[in-house]
Amino acid sequence: MLTSDRRRLAFNTFTTVHSIQTLQDLARSITDLAASTPVEYWLISQYRPIGRANPHKAEIYGYGREDFLQAVNDARALVPDIPVFAQPTRAPHDAYPFRVWVLADGTVTADLGSVSAPRNAVLGNLLTDGFESLVRRAFALRADASSHQGVTS
Repeated sequence: MLTSDRRRLAFNTFTTVHSIQTLQDLARSITDLAASTPVEYWLISQYRPIGRANPHKAEIYGYGREDFLQAVNDARALVPDIPVFAQPTRAPHDAYPFRVWVLADGTVTADLGSVSAPRNAVLGNLLTDGFESLVRRAFALRADASSHQGVTS
């Protein structure tokens, strides 16, 4: 439906130790789609279980940064006309970029930059609280967390 309407597409892929092996297949599918409709970019992320690590998740998500980057480069070679961005898992001391998430029910959460945080901070609801006030709250929470934990932006 999207390709027949020539909608611009972008892809965001979170990988596991198993799915990283299929990136080349996915690259070929994206190339096929790009023949029918514009593809703006492909972001490939190495999933990180934020502060919720356990042995089972280590089996699913625990593979090295170099393996991830090599798999992305191999896939990138198959989609030469599409920008491909790699987002490997970061070390606990390396803060993630500030990101605000809006969920389908209006809930707004923020990734405040801590790899060890047990979950994203829930800020409120877009439908009742308005977006600007929630983003301002997220900035304040991140600044507070940074000053207490030595996290840099």
